[in-house]
Order: sequence, then structure tokens, then C-alpha cells
Amino acid sequence: MIAPSPPSPLRPESRRPHIVHYSQQPPAFSLERHPSTDGGGAVTSRLMGLRLQGFITAPVLDSALSELELGLLGLRLAEHSPAKAPPEPARGGDGDADTLPAALLCDVSEVSGYGADTELLARRWLTRAERSGVRKIAFVANSSVLRTTVELLKGRTAVDLGCFASEATARDWLSRA
Repeated sequence: MIAPSPPSPLRPESRRPHIVHYSQQPPAFSLERHPSTDGGGAVTSRLMGLRLQGFITAPVLDSALSELELGLLGLRLAEHSPAKAPPEPARGGDGDADTLPAALLCDVSEVSGYGADTELLARRWLTRAERSGVRKIAFVANSSVLRTTVELLKGRTAVDLGCFASEATARDWLSRA
């Protein structure tokens, strides 16, 4: 029996990298919770981080956004644990005294594409996020299409939106009042 010859740099098939279509990139998401506290341990703001990667389909986005809503709810409940005094009523506000400013850092820099119906889910979630107290959303993105979309959405929602090339810049923007 003759053993197969080792790959040769002269054969084209040995030089071609395995290329996967963008829609075949496996989707994934992760959620991070970052409550900020003052020196006395009182929560002063809520920051949630959502990282998406791969080709995002409607079911994946729906799962990610559901987890995000649960995370925001968990932070809100932590603010009002029995060990803490109830929050002071807001003065001159809209009457929603139990919500603190919430911010979302959404890293989509590793997303290869979006499937059908993800736009509709994202629009619905933006409305729900606004209602649940999210005040700022920073996107970390390499996509000029997403950056343009964020620019077009500014002013159409009460949520302050920003799109940035790096996470550090996005975090800096989120930390400003």
C-alpha cells in the first residue's frame, strides 16, 4: 500500500484557506451585569453588557434580548432589596422614582450578518428598553451600515444612542451624564 504524499505548496488545494459563508458563522451571545455603586454600597447606575457574534437569526436575537430584559429586571430588583431603605421620591421628575439611569453596552463587532425579522425584533426591543428605564445604548461596531442606522435612529427615541469603534470609547461615553 502506498502512503499518501504530504501536502505540497505547489498544489492549489493545500494553499486555500477554508472559507465559510458569513451566514454559516455560529451565533452566540453573552450577557454581563455591571451595577455601579457609590462608596456606601448604594447602586448609582445599571450597566448591562451584551455581546453578539456570528450570524444572528431572529430566535438567537430573541433569546439574547429576553436574557437582557431579565438582567435589567434583576438589577432593578437588587436596588430595592429588603436590606435597603426605599428610594427617595424623584423631585420634578416623571413620577418613575424607582428607576435609576440604565445603560447598555452592545458589542456587535463580531457579528457577521443578520437574518430575516431581526430588524423588527430590535425595533420592538428598543421600545421596551426605553419603557424599562434604559437611558443610553452604546454599540461597538465595525459595520458602517449599523453606524448609519444608529445615526438615523437618533432623535426618534428617548434613548440616547451612540456607535463606537472600541469598547473603551463606548464605556467612556456611557459614563458621562
